[in-house]
Parts: sequence; structure tokens; C-alpha cells
Amino acid sequence: MGSVHISKAALTAANNLLNITTAVIQWQDRTLRLSGAATLSPEVLEMNLSLAADALDVDELVQVVEKKRSLPTATPANRFTWPKPLGLVSVDIDDLALGGYRYTPLHADISFDQDRTHIDITAANVCGISVPGRIEIAGDKALLKFKPRARKRVLA
Repeated sequence: MGSVHISKAALTAANNLLNITTAVIQWQDRTLRLSGAATLSPEVLEMNLSLAADALDVDELVQVVEKKRSLPTATPANRFTWPKPLGLVSVDIDDLALGGYRYTPLHADISFDQDRTHIDITAANVCGISVPGRIEIAGDKALLKFKPRARKRVLA
């Protein structure tokens, strides 16, 4: 997995509100930058965040999470349960690896509401083909709507 290093953080907190002016996180050879605000309650995590990264391998990240899930779980008395996310995360990744493909770059807005997650992909380029689109997730169902576009390329 490698270690995570916070190389820079500028933030303020008051009560349950966290304002992140900037946070720079190093993981392996990757740099992630985070800014925005979040409000935390036991039931809800409201956020308006921007996440930028030079590179991110989603498949590798999933492996790390799955490995963590396979470890012995905490007892019910000290188990942490994440609150429901609400709000917006804007994502800008220069080089995203997912499912054997590389998206260079990927720009998306991820919005969380009470019962759905919407991912609006405004820029994603794979193999020279632009693939903007939208993913809607509700429960265990997902709806994908993409509009591939290419210039001087055959789409078959």
C-alpha cells in the first residue's frame, strides 16, 4: 500500500465545520490536493470539496480498500460508521487508471444527495477519444450515459 504523507495542510475548524484552504497529500509517487469545506454530524457529512491529483490508479485503490476490509473488524462498541455524504466533490485528475484504461485527463463533478450519487464527467480522454457523460447511482443500480466523440477517428 505504501505510506500516506501529508506534506502541507492549511485548515481551520470551528464546531463541526472544517475549512480546508489546502491539503497536499503524498501517496506512493502520487500527489493529491484537496480544498473546500465540510460539515460533520453523526448522520451526515456535508461537503463542497475540490480534489486534484497528478495520477490515480482506481484499481490499485480498490485493492487497498478490499485488503483493509479483510482485516479483523473492530468490536461493535468501537466501530466507526461513516455518515451519509451530501454535497459536491469536483475532481481533476491528470492521469486516471481504471479497468485497464487510462483517462488523460479526467474532470468530473460528483454530487451526493439523499438517495443518489451523480457523476458528471465533463472531460475524459481515453485512447484519443473524448468520453464525456453521466453516471447515476441509486442503491445497487447504476445508469451510464456517455457521448463518445473523436476527430479523424473511426468509432466502430
